[in-house]
Amino acid sequence: MDNRFEESAKAERSHTNRFQKALDTLDVC
Repeated sequence: MDNRFEESAKAERSHTNRFQKALDTLDVC
């Protein structure tokens, strides 16, 4: 159970990073 929660948090973090990267790209443009 803890493992699943950890993976979920990890995926959420990577998704947030990807979203932030996209925002940064838009800011650059």
